[in-house]
Amino acid sequence: KPADVPSLVNSIRVELNITPFKPPHILFVDDQDAVLQYYQSVLSAAGMRVEITNNPLTVLDLLDAYRPDLIVLDVNMPL
Repeated sequence: KPADVPSLVNSIRVELNITPFKPPHILFVDDQDAVLQYYQSVLSAAGMRVEITNNPLTVLDLLDAYRPDLIVLDVNMPL
């Protein structure tokens, strides 16, 4: 079911202690490109830095390169 985006943005701000001077880095991992593009657009518009991937095999490299504060992961992904 669709996520409540304003609630999601607010929860991220509260949990990561977000200020305008410290935008969070978020990594989204999902096999559906439309989902990735949607959340990247919404969260970027809210001032967050978002990296996306639809390939679970690249996650470790992205963790090392990007150092996200939060990872949002689709748990039902094909390999």
